[in-house]
This record gives sequence, structure tokens and C-alpha cells, in this order.
Amino acid sequence: MRHTPGIAGRVFSALGKHGVNIIAIAQGSSECSISLVVDGGDTGTAVARIHQLI
Repeated sequence: MRHTPGIAGRVFSALGKHGVNIIAIAQGSSECSISLVVDGGDTGTAVARIHQLI
């Protein structure tokens, strides 16, 4: 995320636009990953929407 400004915002916007509520967020110390917690029922939608970004 360090070298890609706005990537976190794109992820959060994509999920919010499709009604996925993010319960918790964590960023690794290497800035190469971001972890999200969503309700189990939203998992499929969340994965699909994030994959559409890449």
C-alpha cells in the first residue's frame, strides 16, 4: 500500500458499494498486506469484489 496511494480506499469503497460491512481492519508491518474481517455471509461477495479490483 505504501507505493499505491488510494488502494485501501478503493477496497473499502468497493465493499461498501455492495453492502459489505467491514468489522475490523489490520495492516501488516511490511505494508504488503491488509486484512479485513467481514460477516461470514458476506465472504463470497467481499472476495469477488476485491478480485474485481485486480
